[in-house]
Amino acid sequence: MAGVLRNRGFRRLVAGQIVSSFAAAALYLALGIWAKDLTNSNALAGCVFLALGVPSLLAPLAGHVVDRLPRRTLLVATNAAIGVAELALLGVHGPAQLWIIYAVAAMIGAANTVLGSSRTALLRDLLADDELGSANAVLQTTSQGLRLISPLAGAGLYTAIGGHGVTVVNSGLFAVAAVLLALVRVTESKPMARAARFRDDLLAGIRHVRSVPLLVQLTVTGGIACGVVGLLETVAFAVIDQGLHRPPSFYGVLEAVQGAGAVLGGITAARLLRRLGEARTVGVGLIAIGVGVAAMVPPSVGLVLFGMALLGAGVPWFVVGWSTGLQRHTPARLQGRVNAIATMTLSVPQTVSVGLGASLIAVVDYRVLLMVIGVGMFVAAAAPLLRPASTTSSKPQVNDLARETVG
Repeated sequence: MAGVLRNRGFRRLVAGQIVSSFAAAALYLALGIWAKDLTNSNALAGCVFLALGVPSLLAPLAGHVVDRLPRRTLLVATNAAIGVAELALLGVHGPAQLWIIYAVAAMIGAANTVLGSSRTALLRDLLADDELGSANAVLQTTSQGLRLISPLAGAGLYTAIGGHGVTVVNSGLFAVAAVLLALVRVTESKPMARAARFRDDLLAGIRHVRSVPLLVQLTVTGGIACGVVGLLETVAFAVIDQGLHRPPSFYGVLEAVQGAGAVLGGITAARLLRRLGEARTVGVGLIAIGVGVAAMVPPSVGLVLFGMALLGAGVPWFVVGWSTGLQRHTPARLQGRVNAIATMTLSVPQTVSVGLGASLIAVVDYRVLLMVIGVGMFVAAAAPLLRPASTTSSKPQVNDLARETVG
């Protein structure tokens, strides 16, 4: 990973993401705790994460925008917009204003869709193909590693200065992230000419994914996994409350432990990718997540912390294998649309499962839901581990790409 850090533009991109990710992690954690404090409801606290996921339904449109506008400019503008919009949280004073928390969470979810696609596409222009695995490993190590400090900092700030104080601090952090990203220097690939019909332009990412067996396998596998892992967003509060008998702020401790595991996972992800390839790296990550979730079933602080650490290691293995596969096997100017479509296949099932978790937690034992998550991970991991798909396109690409000549 050290080699890719010699690229000045990439270092600045990493710096901007560190600040932005720190602010986002602290903010959405604070929103969950804030909702729990206002309502004393695990379900309503879990709905914060539901609101984060709903905007992913607009992913195809976001991907289209990313492929038509300068990616660096989008990164800068989106971070600045989050910093301004979250100031609406200053109007939250009781349960009657819970809708503001949900609205800001939805805004963050929409911004994350744009930020993720923009960053992925910018990397394709910034680095060579053989550097993408290491670059994704660095990004995962830093963003996931922030769980060591951002959750504790977010929970600590929330306890010390309240939701309004966290809002002001985070708004400033997003402004700093925008400035850092503005310093990235990169020659971006030119956008392709618009297709004759907007519908064809919008769906070009779907057509490309369908033409490459590996991309189909990655998106289906990720969709299955996220279709169950979203339950954990709400179940985690029950693990803390009913299982461990700790206050909601203990969520910050779990996030920090997950971050410690993620550091190890991020450091080893590039090596794992070189040895196993994209598909099997995804499978190994999902197995680790499944075992980690299973370890959280017994009401033991030690086992729950171990499970969160293992889950943390599995996340960057999954993400690095998944995102590198998409980047390497997608043309530069389809990156935004392909990433947005693929991300939607993760976020939509996850959003549905978050909603189910919020509904089921009142009537189903949280340990049963944890076991459902674990089994789902093992099922999703089977195909990429045992039968990795081909990276060769099953259809000629001339039909889509030749028509979209460089403009």
